[in-house]
Amino acid sequence: MHAILVDLLMAGADDQEVYEAASRLRAHLLELPVDDVAFPAGRAPAGAKGDGSLIGTLVVTLANSAVLVAVVQAVREWTTRGAGRQAKISDGDRSLEVTGLTAGQQRRIIDAMLLAMDAETTRRAAEALKDAAEAGKDAAEAKPDALEAGQERDRRG
Repeated sequence: MHAILVDLLMAGADDQEVYEAASRLRAHLLELPVDDVAFPAGRAPAGAKGDGSLIGTLVVTLANSAVLVAVVQAVREWTTRGAGRQAKISDGDRSLEVTGLTAGQQRRIIDAMLLAMDAETTRRAAEALKDAAEAGKDAAEAKPDALEAGQERDRRG
């Protein structure tokens, strides 16, 4: 699983309006083949006073990078539904500002993010395979010792 952050910005909107818009986008994203869409822990509740910086933030958990394209398209559609709407999609140190991009520009940026995500997934899979191979090697080395101990026990018994 892989998580990305979607930060929603609405010029001139108050916290309640941002929260309601984020909730509607969350419901729409949950219709896509994502694992989960949630407000981050520590988000100020709707109507709370003080720093509402996380009110327009969603954490989207993806099973694979192929779903990212659909998520970006849904967020892009959200930005066109009202004046002053912008979004930022972040994946670690990479981010995509979703506003004023042509479809071609957006596609190139998404492709670059997908390549980076796939490279990270491949690296993690290679590490897991290496760990599994080392664990198998350790088990294989332990097996002859156990076999010899069993044979010795059989000779004595």
